[in-house]
Amino acid sequence: MTSHPRRKPCVAGLLVAMLALIIAPTIPALERPDVTFKVFQFPADRIPRIDGDAADWVMVPAGYAVRTDPCGVRVR
Repeated sequence: MTSHPRRKPCVAGLLVAMLALIIAPTIPALERPDVTFKVFQFPADRIPRIDGDAADWVMVPAGYAVRTDPCGVRVR
């Protein structure tokens, strides 16, 4: 009995997927265990819309902002 030629890529893909699942948990991606993030709950009648109007976000206190610069220094 011979194997179908299309099964080889499927087996290779399965092996790559299994390898990724084994390796992925060991990669420390975006881990910040020393940081606690605040969560802001918008009132049901004031949920921001994706329309480019930044006024929707005025009610969120500055302490809820997540800094994206590693050292906390802004570059102008």
